Amino acid sequence: MINKRKKRVAHSVDDAIIKENVANSSYREDEKVWLEIFANRLNEELQIQNISQEDLAKDINISTGALSNYRTGSRFPDARILVALSKKLNVSLDYLFGITDLKSTDIEDKVINEKTSLNDESIKVLAGYTESINYDGDNELYQVFKEVSMDRLKAINYLIQKEDTTWIFSDIASYLWLNYKPENEIPALTSSDSSTFELAIENRTYKREFETKDLNRIPIIKIEEKLIELKLQEDNKKEQK
Repeated sequence: MINKRKKRVAHSVDDAIIKENVANSSYREDEKVWLEIFANRLNEELQIQNISQEDLAKDINISTGALSNYRTGSRFPDARILVALSKKLNVSLDYLFGITDLKSTDIEDKVINEKTSLNDESIKVLAGYTESINYDGDNELYQVFKEVSMDRLKAINYLIQKEDTTWIFSDIASYLWLNYKPENEIPALTSSDSSTFELAIENRTYKREFETKDLNRIPIIKIEEKLIELKLQEDNKKEQK
């Protein structure tokens, strides 16, 4: 009988343990902030990538005890280990320390993120459209992909350019926010003519104001109406020319 060895997976670390270790550490208060963020993001990546503590420690040539200290917020790794962790997990050090939410280590992606705030997945999708457009193959299927990608990029650029007059992205954002945010992040809404509320997420405060009639659901049909209106405007411009 073949004895198949089960793959080891990363065990989770309780947030309370990390907070307690960080609080009891001898680091300065500002350093404790970085320490907690680092520990949390390191653990998140181990879970996402399904890497066990033992395997990671072996790959970057440190003891499991040392890695456990980093995961539980007990201490910072030295420079060599930080670089090794970044390479092994394929995430930037800026991400691990919470300086950015962009995981990519690609310099071009970092520049794009700083200018546009697009995240990893958005940059990857848009780059994929561009790659399809630039592909030189003669295959008919690739030609279809090319045309579809061109149409998508044109639509994205067009809607962004028209946002100041149509507010289409704002409507989409409001609709998604009201309908898909976790319930514990949405405060109770009042029945007044308009509702203003503050929402604390990650120690930041957001203020939003909505008309009562739109509190339960901002209809997608409103966005459709704006797109139709926009098309009519463009058609009228063409006729005038």
